[in-house]
Amino acid sequence: MASKILKLIAPYTDIEVIEEHFNAKKQVSGTAKVIARSLGLQEETIKSIRAGGIVGRHEVIFGFPYQTVRLVHESIAREALGNGALFAAMNIMNQPNGLYAMEDLLIPYLSLARDTKVASSVVAGRPAGDWGWGICVEWGISGIFRGWMKSQYDESDVSRAIELLATKVAAEFDPAKPLNVIGIPTRGDTLADRLATMLEARGFTGIGRGILDITLYRDDLADIGPAPLTRPTEINMPLDDIPLVLVDDVLFTGRSVRSALNALVDFGRPSLIRLAVLIDRGGRELPIAADYVGILMPGLPADVRVNLHLAEVDGKDEILVEPRA
Repeated sequence: MASKILKLIAPYTDIEVIEEHFNAKKQVSGTAKVIARSLGLQEETIKSIRAGGIVGRHEVIFGFPYQTVRLVHESIAREALGNGALFAAMNIMNQPNGLYAMEDLLIPYLSLARDTKVASSVVAGRPAGDWGWGICVEWGISGIFRGWMKSQYDESDVSRAIELLATKVAAEFDPAKPLNVIGIPTRGDTLADRLATMLEARGFTGIGRGILDITLYRDDLADIGPAPLTRPTEINMPLDDIPLVLVDDVLFTGRSVRSALNALVDFGRPSLIRLAVLIDRGGRELPIAADYVGILMPGLPADVRVNLHLAEVDGKDEILVEPRA
């Protein structure tokens, strides 16, 4: 999809498709053929490299007059193929019967709210007024995905995203061994509780549940005022030498997660900590990344807010992407 966007931006640039695989693979990669066809290239132009045990690597090179853009995807283990199939299955399980392309599955994860400040957009593949992906001519390449974007996610979207988190967590940990799941209020604690329930349904027998209030650990505490609103922290299980999944609703600057990590030190020393977030909207100010993400919203402008509503707190499950008040 990214290759198609670049092709639309610069239709006359030089394009090369390169695929690399293990020695025993004789034929040209099917993925490379699909990429070439989508870019209007002949399959005969694909460059193939065979060496050792390379699982799979695809590169699309866009040669501009004064710069080069490379899009690369590399699988480092064959499990990537299974994970891809699992991701596809999770995202079409509730859809009508039909033929789906990977773009149909990815577009909701790359969709945000329509930015009315952008004067002109080129919208490809979707009727006017519908959500989809577009290219903001006014912003150039940096505006990809910011012109026409999904602004509301419903209950089914939220459910699929949490199920995806549960699938990713379950794939890493042994269900027979202890695992702590701790959420950050005000929505991360509810997500953590749902995630823990899903893991138990998948056979996890040693799930510890907790809530971690980070108010007094925030780096902007002095700006909040003399009487910050705190919520109870509930950690009634041992943390030492047990893996821990920290759950938050929206990952933005990374400062809340940093505060949570500082707070956890006061309660114990987990064997490892993994971060699960329902939404990653980009915009990091600290070197913090999520290990498990339900919905990816890259490149959201700072003046756009992501609001997660959950039935336990708000009466319904939904995500709203809207301008800050």
